[in-house]
Amino acid sequence: MRLRTVLDVPAFDFNLDYGSGIITLGSCFSEVIGNYLQHRKFSVKNNPFGTVYNLKSLCDVTGNAVDDISPGEQRMVSRDGLFFHLDYHSEFYSESREGLLERIRFAGEDFRMFLTQAELLIITLGTSWVYKLEDETVSNCHKLPASRFEKHLLTLEEQKKLLNLLVTRVRSVNPALKLMLTVSPVRHIKDGIPENSLSKAILRLVCEEAVRDYPATCYFPSFEVMMDDLRDYRFYKPDLIHPDEVAENHICELFMKSVMTEEARSISEEWSRVRTAMNHRSLNPVSNAHRTFLNNLMVKVKTFQPLFDVSEEYRELEKRWEVFR
Repeated sequence: MRLRTVLDVPAFDFNLDYGSGIITLGSCFSEVIGNYLQHRKFSVKNNPFGTVYNLKSLCDVTGNAVDDISPGEQRMVSRDGLFFHLDYHSEFYSESREGLLERIRFAGEDFRMFLTQAELLIITLGTSWVYKLEDETVSNCHKLPASRFEKHLLTLEEQKKLLNLLVTRVRSVNPALKLMLTVSPVRHIKDGIPENSLSKAILRLVCEEAVRDYPATCYFPSFEVMMDDLRDYRFYKPDLIHPDEVAENHICELFMKSVMTEEARSISEEWSRVRTAMNHRSLNPVSNAHRTFLNNLMVKVKTFQPLFDVSEEYRELEKRWEVFR
């Protein structure tokens, strides 16, 4: 008896490995994928502008970075002695206007440098709904009164133009860049359930037409995996909006099968087992058995040195070893 509607893993015409640079941009699910890859030591620039839910804001922050443009100071807001920018996530803040602009400038410069060598850009689209202040879209309301903002639905045509601008900009820096689009499986039901369905439908059309119109562009079905494969509330966090850890890992594993070489996947799983072993805490940390365990683990970690940087993990194990000196 079949108890699930199993979604086949999409096959793409490219493969990545540990030498491939990957950038994630967009909604919070981009960060889920980025964290998964970082934990497995892939070369990742993970949501460098923080969580960005809509395509207009994503186009703005990416354009500022690529074109080396400083965002307008008139879009700054102050709260609790700190400055924020309406075009950027709340992780960008400072005690001064100059400090905030410097943080944004550094993030843009870092993104631009990584982009020149990246092989894949993953964009997760979260919602078609945006909020406007004085007829300008904001990425984050920064706790300003809701009454000051106007809600607006970005149309299919508006988002196609925005995505075209974004793709043109990033490929002006790296013409060989591959693009992967996906729709976030997070349910934005604060906008309303029918409104969320409409929003996601438009995003899915944006992705479908982009795959058709742009070379080296593909779609990864994270939204469909959540809605049609894992269609049960047991795969959600208690808020019933965000996928839980089981669902996140399942989608990320499908991603790995879709784009990573078999060798990269094997190395990734082996390293994940090493990380799990490092989380082990002995009941008797000065026993001979634990000494042997640490020694074997240090030897194992060093075998990964030719593939990626393991200095942080090795230093951690050396600290644990000090009890035997």
